[in-house]
Amino acid sequence: MSAPRIAHSRPFARRLHHWLTTVALALLVGFGLTTPVRAAVSDRFVVDGVPVDFVMSPGIPLVDVIVSFDAGSRRDPPGKAGLAALTRTLLTAGTTQHDEQALSEAFADLATDLTGGVDPDRATLSWRTLAKPEIRSAAATLVAEVLSDATFPEAVFAREQSRMIAGLRDALTRPEVLAERALTAAIYRDHPYGQLTTEASLAQLTRDDVVAFFKRHYTRATAQVTIVGALTHDEAAALARTLVAALPPGEALPALPPVPAPATTPQTIVRDHPSEQTHWAIGMAVLSRDDPDYFPLLVGNWILGGGASALG
Repeated sequence: MSAPRIAHSRPFARRLHHWLTTVALALLVGFGLTTPVRAAVSDRFVVDGVPVDFVMSPGIPLVDVIVSFDAGSRRDPPGKAGLAALTRTLLTAGTTQHDEQALSEAFADLATDLTGGVDPDRATLSWRTLAKPEIRSAAATLVAEVLSDATFPEAVFAREQSRMIAGLRDALTRPEVLAERALTAAIYRDHPYGQLTTEASLAQLTRDDVVAFFKRHYTRATAQVTIVGALTHDEAAALARTLVAALPPGEALPALPPVPAPATTPQTIVRDHPSEQTHWAIGMAVLSRDDPDYFPLLVGNWILGGGASALG
């Protein structure tokens, strides 16, 4: 079970920067993408109030970018679990300049792969494009359009809301999902990290909820940009500026309440399920993310097999 999550701090951001550098190099080496091997150059700077982590890696002519926001599920309003996820899903459903289909085709024409998602802490847009200046510039402009000009069409909202409800129904038939949800609720209790998405919470969401969440959470005040690729510092700064310039300034979000103290005695939760196998989920209090050993252990965990390893 992951360590209790906490709000990002500047020391945390510096450790995150070093961790991203390490992981970027490990991935490049692991996939044989650095031939000949060249030392990556990392940097951290601020563009229009948004922190940017940059790793210059000239080995291959690609650029990978992650734009993230403090818009994870921990920011779901009480009783509206699933809003952060639905908002992120609808982010690429169209803008005033491109409908959903046209937007997909525009990214395809640029050979740009746009992905991302939501975890408890952050909502992300991740994309990879060619480092060729005119292509990366066009791709960045298109991503900036998505971030600042999303329209959240009513028809697409209804479709994705229904899809999420159907997906949740299916997930709740799987014992491993039930075990994980029970463990999460036991650890975090009434903390925002413990709020679980239900059919009822999804069904009551409205398009107005999505628009309000987007305006509140997708701002420069909550944003962070990470860039890895074959470009210079100045080019990375220009790329980041393209991405965030049209975002509203926004305001810092309130800090979360403290995570509940770990239980002092072991607790066993049993959920009956008509499965032929028994599923176990075991958790305990370990390191918080502000511990200096957190990222070394995280990298070591992935080296040993990631989430499926003995430390996962």
